[in-house]
Amino acid sequence: MNSKTTLNTHLNQSPVLSSNQGIEKNFDKKDNIGLLNANDIFSTWWQKVKGLGFALPQCQDCSKFHFYPQSSCPHCLGERIEPGVASGMGEIFSFSVVYRAPNKKFSQQLPYVIGIIKTQEGPHLMARLEGVAPDLVAIGMKVKVKASDQSSLETSTEQNSNIDLPVFELCETDFV
Repeated sequence: MNSKTTLNTHLNQSPVLSSNQGIEKNFDKKDNIGLLNANDIFSTWWQKVKGLGFALPQCQDCSKFHFYPQSSCPHCLGERIEPGVASGMGEIFSFSVVYRAPNKKFSQQLPYVIGIIKTQEGPHLMARLEGVAPDLVAIGMKVKVKASDQSSLETSTEQNSNIDLPVFELCETDFV
């Protein structure tokens, strides 16, 4: 078997797990083909850092931040990953205005902005942007994590309803 055949065989294995497989929510839990389950990772991560303020995964070997949560550092492959308190500052790298609600919870909040935020520490993450009219949002605007407000942190699925997701708002001043 040549390497192309081996690669195609591996890629045809689905990394998606059905919700009835009963995987525990555990940061280090892997699915049946050795891949970390994304829903379990994110819900475990946001529960783990609740109370720290805004935190990103930080490698204890090279001290670099990264995002998304994973079991090894994408910079040095170190496996000692811990929450690192981050500044909560960033800028809008990209964004989209949502005009069609994914469910009834969001229908009264339309339109709203979802952005890719480049954090001051370097990693990019997707988050909601609040406190600014969608037609005034621009790439490069400076943002900061908004103080936790449960009404603004509702998520789109029932299983994640207890998770505080980061929400960003515009900065009143620039940062370095």
